[in-house]
Amino acid sequence: MSTERFDIVSAHYRYPDGKIINAQADLSLQGDVGFEMSYRVHAETATLVFKENRLTIYPKDGRAWVYEHSGDHGYYREIKYFANKLLSNGNIEISKPEDSLITLQIAEAERESALQSGAFVLLSAH
Repeated sequence: MSTERFDIVSAHYRYPDGKIINAQADLSLQGDVGFEMSYRVHAETATLVFKENRLTIYPKDGRAWVYEHSGDHGYYREIKYFANKLLSNGNIEISKPEDSLITLQIAEAERESALQSGAFVLLSAH
């Protein structure tokens, strides 16, 4: 059994087209901090920030505005989709098993990077 423990993850994903994605998770936070699902996307003409179940668009030229959405969380829709496919004996067309394999490969690469003091680990192209 492994004794490895990684409470804080800061991952940088570099793509062949030049995009860089940064993802962070911190399980070491104390007290009632709680879980936060958020993201920030910077593009040429705007920045999008999703925080506290709210998506705000910050245009390069113009005033910020909030995108109105259904309120359903992504996790809810994923579980609902999966349950409906099981109940109807339908084929899973979103998030196929091979997609799960890629997720496991990413997690293993993150572990390997952490063991190598943050070195970049190359994933094979799919």
